[in-house]
Amino acid sequence: MAPGQVCIASFFADTRTVNTNKQALPSALVTSLTVYSLFGLPAAVSTLTALTQLKAIDAADKGNLRSGVSADRLQPLMRLRQLSLGSFDISGNAEELLSLPALARLQALQLSNCGLQAVPAALSALAQLTALDLSSNIVSATAPLAGLQRLRQLNLGFCDLAALPEQLAALTGLTRLILRGNELTGGWLHLLPLTQLQYLEMSDCGLTAVSQPLSTLTALTRLDLRHSYELTGGWQHLLPLTQLQYLEMCNCVLSAVPRQLSALTALTRLDLRHSYELTGGWQHLLPLTQLQDLDLDFVRLRGAQPPPELAALPLLRILGTLEELGDSDDGTSSDDDVSINAYYDDDGPTSDNEDDDFTSDDDNDDEMECA
Repeated sequence: MAPGQVCIASFFADTRTVNTNKQALPSALVTSLTVYSLFGLPAAVSTLTALTQLKAIDAADKGNLRSGVSADRLQPLMRLRQLSLGSFDISGNAEELLSLPALARLQALQLSNCGLQAVPAALSALAQLTALDLSSNIVSATAPLAGLQRLRQLNLGFCDLAALPEQLAALTGLTRLILRGNELTGGWLHLLPLTQLQYLEMSDCGLTAVSQPLSTLTALTRLDLRHSYELTGGWQHLLPLTQLQYLEMCNCVLSAVPRQLSALTALTRLDLRHSYELTGGWQHLLPLTQLQDLDLDFVRLRGAQPPPELAALPLLRILGTLEELGDSDDGTSSDDDVSINAYYDDDGPTSDNEDDDFTSDDDNDDEMECA
């Protein structure tokens, strides 16, 4: 743990000092604090006026039993630049909290699963924000987002959105956008101005086709289309994405590798896990000479062996457990299954239930990052 960083597993009573390694650490030296609390944000946090980063997690997180956050806990923390209040219920005082002068210079804010029913109006005044996580809230009103012109990273995952908010079009500096878990049926044109976008996650979004506006996002290096069970077309809109390095298409019910993937010559990682009906099109991967990792976990192949065509790719590693072509459809493996390699995503084994905040593409997905 770096100097000035403290992690408190549970805070049962207020205290005037913070203890780490059994030694009292003066509050003036504590610049970064992580609190796992059963009883809300402790009063003693308000004495740590040197804090620049505060990550508070409601360890109870039991529906109606969740704790709130009192404004007087945050009011003295004038140096705060990064704040995370994961799973605390701030539905009743979000406007009060976000209007505090102490938060005016925040650069990163995480309000995941905080009981919000709309984007708080006070959020628009936090003009220094570069990273914002509103995931797992029902945000029916999104107008305050338009004023956050410095945003680089935005997480709107599992926000009960039916369409992309029009305010996205104003956030032209975005490089990372997470939309997973929303049944999106429209608003795709609002992506057109986001020409600096490098990471776009649209897993579990009910996609039926790759939308045309994606073809304009030519700075993309990572695209996540996982769990798009009805995705059957629009592959031509991937053709301009020649800087794409990582494409995730797990559980996309492919019958063949789309031929348009052959244009994505910068790809180094391709995820085709759980494509149970995938039986051909491997020749379309041959132009991808930079491809290093191809995940075929539970893809059914003849002899439970990688397609012979792929031997021509010099850097390629096949990841996952391959199944024998012709196995039954009951989801069980045959004795011929071959474990080629264990698959690990950025944050460990298969990350279908990720709960990330903000990172660069190569970092762990559980920390906020300021641009």
